[in-house]
Amino acid sequence: MARHMRRFCVLALLVLGSLDTGQPAADWIPVVKNQLFDWDLEAVSLQIRTIDATSGKEIRLSMQRNDEETAIGGMGVRIPFKYNLAHCVSWGELTTPAEIVQDMIWTFAKSNESLTISCNGVQLLNFKFSDSSDNCVRTWGGDVVDKIKFISS
Repeated sequence: MARHMRRFCVLALLVLGSLDTGQPAADWIPVVKNQLFDWDLEAVSLQIRTIDATSGKEIRLSMQRNDEETAIGGMGVRIPFKYNLAHCVSWGELTTPAEIVQDMIWTFAKSNESLTISCNGVQLLNFKFSDSSDNCVRTWGGDVVDKIKFISS
């Protein structure tokens, strides 16, 4: 089954607009901080576009199930290239891309067993939940993400 993909535009981390016009790109969905989106991450990969590769910038997401009001956990990426996955890893190292550019497209893809993070088409992480703790597997294993919320500042 082919994975679907939806795109969000997070320019300069929540300063919205395209590079040329200052307006949201036609095929990107503008991000609103703390807005909850229906999202089946196991079926639909997530792409986030950023235009600021300044050290210390972060993309932070909160995930939850349909039947719950509270988050199951969160994930994030940070420059320099690190990642966080609640209940699994606290700011682990990502593979650093050969070329770091300002305009970056991050792709998050989750299966029942793993999470992959790519930047500009280069895979930076293939994290298998079973390589971490039982709590990580219980939290992230299976079809568990139904909604996402951008919590970056």
